Amino acid sequence: MEFDLASPWAGQRLAQQLRDRNLKVNLLINNAGFGVRGEFRNLSLQHQMEMLFLNNDAVVQLTHSLLPSLM
Repeated sequence: MEFDLASPWAGQRLAQQLRDRNLKVNLLINNAGFGVRGEFRNLSLQHQMEMLFLNNDAVVQLTHSLLPSLM
């Protein structure tokens, strides 16, 4: 199973696929992320948004979606 966690709602889609496959997660390590370097005005907005989705949204979505099985 392969996912781009930088895409919008990827965390929820991943959690749903795990549920659909009856895979119970009892440990979650949120260790995905990246940073971009350079002047903000010269960096692609798309790349900036992917970084934000991955570093923030994916962590919250995965944790929230998998919390019942983690408890």
